[in-house]
Amino acid sequence: MSVSSMKVSRIIFVGDQNIGVNQAIVNLTGNHQDTNGIYQFSSVELDSDNSVQIIGFDQLEKLQSMSSKLINSALGVVVMVDKSQPDSISKMLQQIKVCQPLIEQSALAIGVVQTQPESYFGLKQYNQKLREIQQPAPVFEVDVEQENDISMLLKAMLLTIDFNLENCA
Repeated sequence: MSVSSMKVSRIIFVGDQNIGVNQAIVNLTGNHQDTNGIYQFSSVELDSDNSVQIIGFDQLEKLQSMSSKLINSALGVVVMVDKSQPDSISKMLQQIKVCQPLIEQSALAIGVVQTQPESYFGLKQYNQKLREIQQPAPVFEVDVEQENDISMLLKAMLLTIDFNLENCA
């Protein structure tokens, strides 16, 4: 099958600069990422007919400026937050709000990283806030240097897609 007829799906990563979005993409795909100044991306061929593009935005403004064409066909959004930042819950909520149109037609997962020794929130607080806004999503503490952590987060997100499809049938 030619590359042009290959089905391409996308997973969008969103997080602040220096939180590890780029590193997560590299560790997940095993490929060098490309960048166009607005987003970072890499892709993985699943089989001869399907591939997944992993696209990372380290600034919400960049995501907001993208056309819907790029983010259409996204399987889901991974929001990365830094629990060593005192405003991480409000940043998570802001990122979810910006991505809400996409989340409504796909899935959401929250990756909680720690870039500094101090920690302001535990996973319980993130889950509690998601329940308050009625936004179900898996929440995992992840180390962006560990492929298994990012892979587990994505698998949980994909399971929510599968679960939602089963409940719609």
